[in-house]
Amino acid sequence: MRKKLFGGNNLPAIILAAAVLAYVWFLSRPPEPFDPAELTPAETLETYPSQVSLSCQPIRSSTALSLTFENHTDRTFYHGDSPDYERLDVELEGRWYTIPNKPYSTAGVGRETGPGASFTYEPLLDEGYGDLPDGRYRICFGIWDVTSRGDAPLGEPDGIISVCFTVEQGKFAADPG
Repeated sequence: MRKKLFGGNNLPAIILAAAVLAYVWFLSRPPEPFDPAELTPAETLETYPSQVSLSCQPIRSSTALSLTFENHTDRTFYHGDSPDYERLDVELEGRWYTIPNKPYSTAGVGRETGPGASFTYEPLLDEGYGDLPDGRYRICFGIWDVTSRGDAPLGEPDGIISVCFTVEQGKFAADPG
């Protein structure tokens, strides 16, 4: 029996089957958690002092996020168009850390959102970060108040707003806190 199973012409099939199983096992493993020692502590966020908000909603069977920026002011804000955002942070051991992204993963086209308007888009997190390990995250979104700037160069954002979400077993969920 042993000779029949492992001998002769069955050996290539057994090797192929083992390779396929190893490949499937490797692909189905969850991503490794982030190590705080390998990340940069995130800058402290100071909430933009105006009536603007950022919210998120899981979409496509919770495998992606939709973000909505709402402007409840009498001002016009410039911000990045999809897939732009300022940065992605992860909370580890009670502290926020910035996750490095792949080059050009957030390069979008500028957009303005006027008084009382909103803007919804899908950040391309897979392209910038790959599969995210389970945990709590926040997307930080830079905005520029073009009403007060006029034609002045943009430079650093006038404010950064953020929204938190969680990842559990590869699925996104809005964070109530």
